[in-house]
Amino acid sequence: MFSSGLNFQDLMARQGAIDSPPKTPFIMGSECAGDIEQVGEGVENFKVSTRPKLLMNLITSAQT
Repeated sequence: MFSSGLNFQDLMARQGAIDSPPKTPFIMGSECAGDIEQVGEGVENFKVSTRPKLLMNLITSAQT
């Protein structure tokens, strides 16, 4: 990982201002990006030097 982002969702989770906060220990930074340096045996969807990004969803909501 070479970069990560701290956003409003992270801050709200840290303050406990959401209905279902993540369990501790909670590491803030729900966005990150990097380079794949190595893949394990049998991994087919990722290749070395690919630049993936990750956007974690700490909160899921729905309208009814």
